[in-house]
This record gives sequence, C-alpha cells and structure tokens, in this order.
Amino acid sequence: ACVDDPLPNDRDCRLSHRLCRANTLESPYPWQMAPVVARDTIFRFELNLRESLILGIVGAGGIGFYIQTYVRSFQYDKAASVTLAVIAMVITIEAINVALRRRFA
Repeated sequence: ACVDDPLPNDRDCRLSHRLCRANTLESPYPWQMAPVVARDTIFRFELNLRESLILGIVGAGGIGFYIQTYVRSFQYDKAASVTLAVIAMVITIEAINVALRRRFA
C-alpha cells in the first residue's frame, strides 16, 4: 500500500459509523505513507549529494569544490580520497534505498 492506493472507503466507513472528524484522522494512512516518505527522503538526499558534487566542479560550491581545488593544486591523492568517499556514500545510500524498497514493496 502506498499514498496512491489507500485502503478503500476507510474514511467513509468511519464517517458512516458517526465518528467525529478527529477520530477519522486515526487511520492507516500515515503507516501506508511511511515507506514512500522514507524512500523519497533517502532518494532526495542521494540526489542532493550528487548535485552538490556537480555544482562544485563547475564552481558553485559543494563537495565538488574540494575535488576541483585538489585537482588544480595537483593534490591528486586528496582528490581521489574525496572522490572515493563520495562514491562510497552514494553506494551506501543506494543500498539503503534498495533495502527499503524490498522491505516495503
């Protein structure tokens, strides 16, 4: 279940039993939305990481700024270290995202 596919007629059922609107808020919708929100949050974090890398390389700051600085000053060992750290972070975040998708699919 996800945001696009909530339980059918759950709210209508509660309203038909004359529950007040405050009681209708206690529904499974937050639990159905939790996996989607978690997945999208992790995806957005990964996307921001990648975007900051690209923006830094073109001169707008971010993680790529350090890589660009190290390459321009011929400190290739530091540039490689930062690049490998970014790659490791992206792979780790992607693995978490895949695990969440498998668990909540």
